[in-house]
Amino acid sequence: GAVVWSPHRSRKFLARETARLTEVSRQVAEKKGVEEIDFSGAQVREYAETLAALQTMGQELTASLQAQWKMEQQQREQIFHFDEAAVFIIQLSHELKTPLAVIEGNADLLAEDEALTPEQREQVEAILRGTEQTRTYLLKIRAQVQTPLKYKRP
Repeated sequence: GAVVWSPHRSRKFLARETARLTEVSRQVAEKKGVEEIDFSGAQVREYAETLAALQTMGQELTASLQAQWKMEQQQREQIFHFDEAAVFIIQLSHELKTPLAVIEGNADLLAEDEALTPEQREQVEAILRGTEQTRTYLLKIRAQVQTPLKYKRP
């Protein structure tokens, strides 16, 4: 037997097919998990092809979002490791200030001794220059580490 299609019947059929396509599109747009969306069931070839394209798009969107999430997670881990290293450097530079001050203080006392030979005076002055250079170096390191920590987060 022949099947007779009336305009009313065709309109209802196409409306169901279009509603199915619209629903799947909405689910993909809402970033619903691709595995949760039923892409099958279209009876019109063009609609079935569109659903297949939506499925591919949904899979690619899922893969893209997962890659983005992984990258953001890696960035958070890098920031965490940077923070740990920065805190360590800041603490270390602070801890070095005390022995440096002791060396400098003792070298200052030695420099006041008028009985020093020229060679001894030169060595004491070298110690004082070295402590000043070390202090400057520690301050620069500390500033370099603290600047990103200040501006990294709102």
